[in-house]
Amino acid sequence: MNYLGIRLDPRLTFWVQIQHAAGKAAKITSQLSRLMANIGGPSQEKRKLLMSTTISVLLYGAEIWADVLKKENRRKVLARVYRTAALRVASAYRTVSGDAILVISGNAPIDLLAYERKKLWELKKMSEYNKSAFDQIKKDTISAWQRRWENERVEDLVGPISANNLISVMMESEANWSIIQKFAETLLRSKKRDLDAGKDM
Repeated sequence: MNYLGIRLDPRLTFWVQIQHAAGKAAKITSQLSRLMANIGGPSQEKRKLLMSTTISVLLYGAEIWADVLKKENRRKVLARVYRTAALRVASAYRTVSGDAILVISGNAPIDLLAYERKKLWELKKMSEYNKSAFDQIKKDTISAWQRRWENERVEDLVGPISANNLISVMMESEANWSIIQKFAETLLRSKKRDLDAGKDM
């Protein structure tokens, strides 16, 4: 069922919508990429138009289906196309990792942008939308992205960590202890900033 351009399925998994959006965005990205050679291509500003177009297609209607991106298989379908666009924006090659290319191109992960759109939409529904609220949601997106990046970098250095193995991983070496300690301090500072910002609103 197609309602206002959004593909609906009986269980409202939005799987069909995500696949459709990814396919459509992939075609557009491929067509625009032909005009954007890594060397001697368009300016950075023009390259950003590619990303904005890709995001608009990928996240059409995300205000109502953003939560399904909590499932990794849904998220990966969109992230694959998103990464291709980010590579073109940054004039980079495919060997650059997905996480790194988003940082280089200055684009937050696609699922965080979807959640951001949902939050903004909910504010508008409650007539609580204003510049201060808008800025706070943008900051929340950046903070979430930073925490995710730091967590992934920690796991690259010390291996997978969880509540069950955190202590044992820290005790393996002085280096692991230092890395995880620094990560924990950064995370707690970020949490404190978020809480302080919430009190000021």
